[in-house]
Amino acid sequence: MHKPWNCSASPRRLLATGWAKNKQTVYAPIAAKMKFVTYDEQGLGKEANNKSSNCRADIEGPSNGKAMNVEEIGDYNMPLQDALELAITNWWRQIETEGIPADLMYTAEMESAGKITKFMANENIDSVGCAVTRCLPIGKIRVVCEYNTTPSTDEVVYTKATKKPCSSCAQIQKTCGTHYSEGLCV
Repeated sequence: MHKPWNCSASPRRLLATGWAKNKQTVYAPIAAKMKFVTYDEQGLGKEANNKSSNCRADIEGPSNGKAMNVEEIGDYNMPLQDALELAITNWWRQIETEGIPADLMYTAEMESAGKITKFMANENIDSVGCAVTRCLPIGKIRVVCEYNTTPSTDEVVYTKATKKPCSSCAQIQKTCGTHYSEGLCV
């Protein structure tokens, strides 16, 4: 298991501060109360590892009440850290290539098309656990990340700020972060 969330903190911060490219609106709107995400190795990380490590079986769906992203990479010899970074980059890239609508709603249509940005960009997600497994029997590397909650379809992915990021952190009993967590509620 790897502790990858530093790979994703920067894209999440870019999204929260309005600098993430978004196919629908050029740049994604600024977030009012996007939470900083912590890495949960003992809980979510173990769940992700249990799902990725049985190489001969299909990867199970997310645990009850959780969300999950999966990537299988055909380059079996790729370093595991590189595979993890590639998967996270591919997941975040969906905002740039597919986009989040201006109203920030994640619709049933988006869900049926397999768009996973609602997990990565959802303001209610605050912890994640990932596992990276080299699967010799199938000649692939599996990357599985499980998130602490399942965002609902037909609800906003995150709350749009009127002027600046973190403007509503107090509503969720948090403050605006600094440095690596700038723009995120901590």
